[in-house]
Amino acid sequence: MTKYIICAKEMYLGTSTSDIANPIQVTEIATELVITRLYCLMMLNDGTISKTDTIVTASERKCLYENIFDNVIDWNTYTSINTSDHEIIDLLALDVFNSLASVPVEDRLIPYLPFYQNWNRDRNNIQDIQFSSLKEYDVSDKFVCLLIRTRSAWSEKNLSKEYWKELIKILEDQNIKIFVFGKETEEYATEKTEHVKNFRDWCSIVNHSNCKQIISTITGGVYPAFICGTDKINLVIIDNLDLVQNYGYDPSWYNDCINFTNVNKNIINYLPSTNELVEIIKNEI
Repeated sequence: MTKYIICAKEMYLGTSTSDIANPIQVTEIATELVITRLYCLMMLNDGTISKTDTIVTASERKCLYENIFDNVIDWNTYTSINTSDHEIIDLLALDVFNSLASVPVEDRLIPYLPFYQNWNRDRNNIQDIQFSSLKEYDVSDKFVCLLIRTRSAWSEKNLSKEYWKELIKILEDQNIKIFVFGKETEEYATEKTEHVKNFRDWCSIVNHSNCKQIISTITGGVYPAFICGTDKINLVIIDNLDLVQNYGYDPSWYNDCINFTNVNKNIINYLPSTNELVEIIKNEI
């Protein structure tokens, strides 16, 4: 009998045209990295599951498990399998997920506070990601990453195309190397600015010693910086809706209890002008 551990679902793609404001149906990067994957690794090291069990994740995120577990499949493959005679541990089932993410932080199944309490035991697994070679990218000099959100769910977190394109032009004019990551962000690539093609490459870019700065809106895509980044990264999160304060710095809202790489974090609770943001980048890169 096979045991399946569901860490992510892809009922929607999390894009501008295929999305829903429900982390159980479209598992965001933050939800997986600091909730379901973290609990999965807890279960592994507690002996509840084993490395021979099968992990179910999003199609682009198999790299989060392939160095740790023998069997990793994506959600679409899982839904095509007859699992009636097998054991299923669904970490996104409503009752389980509520215990992982909705009750007060101190009462959750994961001992987050004051800093993830199993860190010394679990750290090797947490940071064990199957990186790519990055041979398709020019990472020969220090660079800045722009994390651009385009999802239709909670679209108020998105910034305008004009804002990002203006910022890219100013940075390019000052010969600052840029990488752009995010779904449906290929249009921002230029002769000087490179688009990061997939999640595995993004984790690898963030892990690179020349990654000096990440600029992001409120989005889960920044979480690889906390998992596999370096303490040389300056992370600027534009919280123009002042949401972080409202959510009390929950673990899925950038609490330092999961800042496993000591990234330098700067949350700005307004929308800075592009020139102001460029000055922040120049001062910190």
